[in-house]
Amino acid sequence: MIIVSSGFPKSASTLLFLYTEEILRQSGIRSAQTNFRKKYPEGFINRFGFLNTSYLLFLNLFSGSVVVKTHSGPDFFLRMLIRMKIAKVYYSVRDPRDVILSALDHSSKARTKGAQTPADKSFAIYMTKEDLYTPLKMHFSRYLAWNAFGAYLEVRYENLLTNPENELKKVLQFLGLNQFEKLLPEIVDSFARKKSETKNFNKGELSRFEKEFSSDEIIQIENEINFMISGMGYQLKSTK
Repeated sequence: MIIVSSGFPKSASTLLFLYTEEILRQSGIRSAQTNFRKKYPEGFINRFGFLNTSYLLFLNLFSGSVVVKTHSGPDFFLRMLIRMKIAKVYYSVRDPRDVILSALDHSSKARTKGAQTPADKSFAIYMTKEDLYTPLKMHFSRYLAWNAFGAYLEVRYENLLTNPENELKKVLQFLGLNQFEKLLPEIVDSFARKKSETKNFNKGELSRFEKEFSSDEIIQIENEINFMISGMGYQLKSTK
């Protein structure tokens, strides 16, 4: 099986990828993950396309299951893999107002410490919340495409943060790996102990925007991306 961890930016798609990778490792399932990481050290594929899809199919056929991180929408190749029952996709979402704060945190760290990864380089260019509106709208269109396609599992960042074991059980059920639920308590605990060392983890707080944005800023943000906030199932705070 090819497992695809896609998601909205800063919505824990990397964390879900790492959780799934660890579940594969501990389960003893025949896996191509080591070979995949040799070619893609960050575990990330920007777009599938013919070459990447062919490589994943080759790995899956000859070495076993593989988990991939992406922010891709359901392009032709991903749809094909899903319809052939070779791939399964989960897509993580997060309140876009908190996404903005987390993205700005990532941007500041990348500029201060030096952009060391492709993700760091991509975030380092965003200086203000206004800089993020256009890329977030692009990602929202991908979310809508997944929503329309339907053959995926939606995972909410907020649920993963407050009850990771329960959310991961849903992921395992979706993947047909229910028999490995017994691994979750230790895996979740080990990730919690390493949280401070995780380079892509910022504050990990719910509804940060309510404390860190002023009322006027919240109004301005919601005026700009209200369709995105409500479209992903979150409640607007401003009355304007």
